[in-house]
Formats: sequence, C-alpha cells, structure tokens
Amino acid sequence: IEVYTEAYIRFDQDHTIYSDEYEEYMDGREKQWESLTDSRAKLQSDKIYEEAKQKLNDGKAEFEEKRNEGKQQLDEAKQKIDDGKAELDRQLEELEKIKDVMPEQYAYGKEQYDSAYSEYEKGLAEYETSLADYEKQVKDGEAEIEKGEKELAKLQKAETYVLDRNTNIGYACFESDSDIVAQVAKVFPVFFILVAALVCMTTMSRMVEDQRTQIGILKALGYSEGTVMGKFMFYSGLAAVIGCAGGYAAGTYLFLQQTKTVKPDYEVAIVSPDYFSPEQLSALADKLGQFGNDCNGDGSVVVNPRVYRVALGMEGQDSNQISALDADLVGNVSGLFLLDDPAVFEEVTNGICKSSEAVPVSGCEVLRGHGFDGLFLAVRIKADEKYAAMLDALTA
Repeated sequence: IEVYTEAYIRFDQDHTIYSDEYEEYMDGREKQWESLTDSRAKLQSDKIYEEAKQKLNDGKAEFEEKRNEGKQQLDEAKQKIDDGKAELDRQLEELEKIKDVMPEQYAYGKEQYDSAYSEYEKGLAEYETSLADYEKQVKDGEAEIEKGEKELAKLQKAETYVLDRNTNIGYACFESDSDIVAQVAKVFPVFFILVAALVCMTTMSRMVEDQRTQIGILKALGYSEGTVMGKFMFYSGLAAVIGCAGGYAAGTYLFLQQTKTVKPDYEVAIVSPDYFSPEQLSALADKLGQFGNDCNGDGSVVVNPRVYRVALGMEGQDSNQISALDADLVGNVSGLFLLDDPAVFEEVTNGICKSSEAVPVSGCEVLRGHGFDGLFLAVRIKADEKYAAMLDALTA
C-alpha cells in the first residue's frame, strides 16, 4: 500500500522572498514542523494499517462463510447422490427377483433402471466437477488471504519530509544566480577604481614629467613648492570632482531608467497549455494597462504577462515550466492570473485563487477576441489591492 500526500504551508506572516525577515522567521520552525508531520504521519499510517487489517479480516470472514456454504451444498448433493444410488441398488435387487418369473415386467423395470442409472452417473459427474471447482476456489482464496497477510506485514511506517523554499528548484536557482551577480558586483568596482587610479597616476606623472621646465621656471621666479604643487592638485582634483559628479548623475539616471523597465506596475500570469504569440501578449498588456494605475511613478502603466504552458493536474508536463510557476507562486510575484481551469488551479495550489470568484475572459468586452476567451481571470487571495481594483474595472 503506497500513499503519497503533499501539503503546502503558508504562514500568515508571509515575508518577502529572499528577505532576512523570512530567514529569521523560519529559523527553528523546521524542528516544529518535523515533529508535527511525524505525529500526523503516525496517525495516518496507523489508520491505513487498521483499514487494511479490517479489510483483510472482512475478506477472511467472507471467505469462510462462502467456503462453509459451498461445503454444505456439496455435502447435501453428495448425500442425495448416495441416497439415489442406494435406491437404484434396491430396485435392481427387486428386479433380479422377478427376472425369471415376470420377464416382461423385468424388461420394463430394467429399462427404467437403466435410465435412472444414467441420470445418477450424470449427477455424479456434475458433483465431481463442482467439487473440483470448489477445491480450486478454496485454494485460490487461501492464496489471496496469504498474499494479503504478507502485504500487511510488509506495511512500513510513513516517512515525512519538511521542505522550505530553498528546496524549490526555481527559487534555489534564482537565489544562486542572484548571489553570483552580487559577488561579481562587489569585485568589479574595486577593479574599476584601481584602473582609474592607475590612469590618473600615469596621467599626472606624465604631466609632471613634461612640465619639468615650467616647474623650474616657476621656482626660479620665486614660487614656492606648495604653490607649484597646488596647480597640479587643482587640476587633478577638478578632474576627480567633475568625473564623480558626472558619473553619479549618469549612473543615477541609467539606474532609474533600468528600474522603470524591469519593474512593471502589474505582474500577470497566464497558466494554460495553449500557445500565445508575442502580438497577443502585447495586446493583452495594453488592454490591461488601460485599467491600471501608475504604481511606481514612472509616468506609464506597465503590465508584464508571464506565460506558463502547463496543464495542471495532468502528467507529462514540462518540468521547467512547472518550476517557473512554482517560483512565481512561492515568491508572490503575480497577482492576477488567467487560468485554463480555475478549479484545478485552486486544488493544486491549495487555494491561492478562489475558483468561485473567477471571471471568464469572454465576459470582459475589452479583452474579448484576442485569443484568451477560453480563460478565466482570478486574483491571488493575498495580492495587492491594485489587482482586485483592476479586475473590478475590467468587469464593470
């Protein structure tokens, strides 16, 4: 007997993905969940064992009842056959007595006897066939009971596993990639600063070397070493200030531009095995954007549709797509979903969206006719209020 059960646990304190708050909150709770799952698993395994044992006992009782019933029927049939044989023997004995005295009656009685004896042999053959079938069924039943007892004896205790976000392949890969980028980001500035310092040192050394004659003339005219040095310090300092100010301004501008492009106002997930072209996705983003707000203050409403080509509840799905969807769900990325089957999605994701509140896309006039008519709109239960407001505006 093999039973597999998965449970996705979500705490009320649903901290931001990758945050220190999440790590601090989860510290020490793994032991608590292991203890809880072990106790629940023991109860479940005991229940399964008792149910299997009861089923086996019921089977034994039914087998014994049918075996006794069959044996009784066979015994009764055998008794009738034996009684019939005794009666035939008695009739034959009577016929033998009148064989010479009443030949005509003997001939008629012998004919009746032969017919009855033929029926007796037929009944005896049927009895022997039924007896063989009965013995075979009893043997098969005993073998099944023995097999059930062996399987019951091999029934093992339940094994439990407590897995946090770090065991999710999508989450782990994303975190690993982020750590690599963070480490590289720490090293590159050091190299840039060293290269810049080397360039500055080389430039100033060459400048001083080329202006030796001017430096000598300035000293001959009575300028002090501090004054002469100040000239070069002013030049290098002015270049450094201009470079820092310009770099800071350019870097800040580029960072803000990058932030505007990589952080949309709305994240929308499409969970369907169907293919959607870039033109369809672009049209969907534009239509949804008309009913959204500029949440990040960049002057435009940006909707980012994410497509996960999976058919939840069915086997043979793309593992990469499943992992990407898991990362989206665990990381609270998308707040609005376009679903192929809201009921299955609610069951598989343990109620992230309520299928009873899903709205068919075909009922939204602004989205109708763009290839999404077979899908349903649903908002994540704990999503930002902006997603619910967008859905209300779409269905108004």
